[in-house]
This record gives sequence, structure tokens and C-alpha cells, in this order.
Amino acid sequence: MDRSLFCAATRVTLGDGHKTSFWHSSWLDARTSKLVAPLIHEVSERKNRTVHDALANNRWIADVAVSTFTVKHMSLFITLWGMLQDIALLPRTMDAISWNLTADGVYFAGSAYKAQF
Repeated sequence: MDRSLFCAATRVTLGDGHKTSFWHSSWLDARTSKLVAPLIHEVSERKNRTVHDALANNRWIADVAVSTFTVKHMSLFITLWGMLQDIALLPRTMDAISWNLTADGVYFAGSAYKAQF
């Protein structure tokens, strides 16, 4: 399954943030950080951080190559930064993923196949 379909078909509920991809999982208002701020994703030097790692001491900010910033970059940076201010991780609680294509939120191959075709 391609990554964009997977992101559209899933919703991540954060716990401790150790399993969730900062840029590629749909944890931020049911969207990926990459979709919220695509230009910031492009200039990020670390695209494989978990939410836990990215939010710790705002490491995601240090990953951004600001030498390439334009006004559009700055606008998206501020938008993303603002969305992250109220994120509170829950220690000792695992991240949870639910499948949007079934009523009970449980993944099964038939639902993914149906969504693709």
C-alpha cells in the first residue's frame, strides 16, 4: 500500500510518541506534519524522527536548514510550531493507530484492497 493511502486511512493517537513518525504519520489533527508544512519537511535534515524525539527539546527545529528559508517557509514554520505547542506526550502509554476504513477501526487486508481499487 502506498504511504499516502496509508496516511489517509489511519489515525494515530499519541501516547509517548516513541512509535509515531513525526513527518509521516497522521498524528497532528489527523494529518501528517509533512502535509501541514511541506516546505519545512523539504528542508528538514532529519526526516526519520519519532514524535518523541522530534519534540524533545524541540529537536525538529534544529533539523531545519534555515539558510534556504523564504517567506513561505517562515509562514509554514510558524503554523507547524503553533500546532505543536499544545502537544503533550503521555509517558508509559503506547501510541495507538486506528484504521479509518472499517467501523471498528481494525485493519484487515480486504478493506485496504477495496480502498485501492
